[in-house]
Amino acid sequence: MPFINIDQTKQQDVSANVNANGIGNVQSPYPSLNEVDDVEENKDLKNDEIQKDEIKKNDEIVSKDPVSADSPLFTEAVTAKPELNHIKETVGPDGIRILSRPMEVEDTEIKTNTEVTNAEMKTSADEVAPAMAINNNDSKTVEDVEVGKVKTVETVEKIEDEKVETVETVEDVKDVKMVEPVVPEKIPDNINQAQEVSQEVTKELSHTDKFEKLQASQSIEEYAKMAIDKDASDLHFTATYPVYFRVDGTLQRYGVDGMKNEQIEKILSPILNEKQKKDIDNNIEVDMVYQHPSGNRFRVNVFRQQSNLAAAFRLIPKRVRTIDELGLPVLLKEFSKIPYGLVVVTGPTGSGKSTTIAAMIEEINRTDTRHIITIEDPVEYVFEQKMALIAQRNMYEDSTSWTKALRAVLRQDPNVVVIGEMRDYETIASALTIAETGHLVFATLHTNNAAQTIDRIIDVFPEGQQNQVRSQLSNMLSGVIAQRLIPVKNGGRKAAVEILIGTIAIKNAIREGKTHQIDNIIQTSADIGMISLEKSLIELIRQGLVDIDTAKNFSAKPDELDLLMR
Repeated sequence: MPFINIDQTKQQDVSANVNANGIGNVQSPYPSLNEVDDVEENKDLKNDEIQKDEIKKNDEIVSKDPVSADSPLFTEAVTAKPELNHIKETVGPDGIRILSRPMEVEDTEIKTNTEVTNAEMKTSADEVAPAMAINNNDSKTVEDVEVGKVKTVETVEKIEDEKVETVETVEDVKDVKMVEPVVPEKIPDNINQAQEVSQEVTKELSHTDKFEKLQASQSIEEYAKMAIDKDASDLHFTATYPVYFRVDGTLQRYGVDGMKNEQIEKILSPILNEKQKKDIDNNIEVDMVYQHPSGNRFRVNVFRQQSNLAAAFRLIPKRVRTIDELGLPVLLKEFSKIPYGLVVVTGPTGSGKSTTIAAMIEEINRTDTRHIITIEDPVEYVFEQKMALIAQRNMYEDSTSWTKALRAVLRQDPNVVVIGEMRDYETIASALTIAETGHLVFATLHTNNAAQTIDRIIDVFPEGQQNQVRSQLSNMLSGVIAQRLIPVKNGGRKAAVEILIGTIAIKNAIREGKTHQIDNIIQTSADIGMISLEKSLIELIRQGLVDIDTAKNFSAKPDELDLLMR
């Protein structure tokens, strides 16, 4: 007799439902049973029929006619068949006492045979639905069917009192379709693992759905607060990308889904005026400042990319930190005390140039009564009223052009002038002129070190004017501060600085066009406060703030770092 072997460790529960036509559908929470073997000859059919006849005879004892427990018929039946001692007596709805016999129970196995009959279904000796009996507190029948084939089914093994009992039945079925359960892509090893996987998937879907709703509803005020809480330096909005924060120099995405152009427009619209909106519609970049209710300010640049809106927010803390708080060299306080000259703070974008200049201006504000005028695009740090008189002009709001603002500043009686960025020939020429007229000028430039800064200032002028500019610069240059922000081990960033002081040796090198000697002059002038970037990095390494590999990533001369470490 063919049968299906079922792995008892994986198949723990199988249920069967028999519909009105006698067709059974196997339902299981686990994958489908092993493939059924091909049909063998029904050589045991006669034995099965004999068992049916015996059951039928026994059933006649408890037939339709009510029989009481003390009936002679009942007594005779029990005498003839002792196994009928299991018969139970019940009272029907009409008060008639009815005797019923349960399934036969043996010590080592349970056998159940169910005969499925239906008036609408024509059955013959060769067309009987196969059944598989399972005793799991209740007797159930499972049918395994396939078109035109006789199937033999071995029931799921039952574990009871540490004994495994197997029930087998053999019956035939014809022209019945087999219903197969859905098989999952991956079968968990156990129910706990399945629950954990389900919880993780649910959690991920919940997080994604939550973020999509949050992203659609958040305002610029909420995003800005997140940047402040994260101590992020920048906040970025770009269509088709998630929101990004730059923390300790590294970009971190917020969420998983990209923002739509309409979402960005909705977020930015409240902080843009009508003129700015028109400029953006005409593909003109807009520089502006957004002030958060907390008092923190953001320098904002709104632009278009691939016809979609984008924006970059640079966080400007509401409180100006001092030179000491930033851990900058004490020499920077001396630059704040000189009466006139040019001090250039240089470095890549995002290297803290504005913060360093603000710290030197704050030093003047705290210690001296001088008139300070800043010309910025836009105004970043806002200074409190202390000892100095400070006027801060926002380009394109307080003046129409850099040329006009720098020309007009000489008529405004300043002692100190701050130029947000020397970006072209006109601003560099104006800075030199303002310094020559007896003012202290602080300005920024995008170069990597002090020597490059000198070359950049000179090279921006036409060749015919460069000799004159060399002479002019050699007289006016007071110092150059080239810096990098280095990620430290415990989080945050620390400035590594290269400092050039306008000594006689430096002035001669500039005047004679020997800027290649500037690096050597810096290295040999440590006694008066000059310091190279490599020595500054070595100091951070020795303080335990930065490791050697990180320092090499920010050095233009990594081999020199190895020599200095010996």
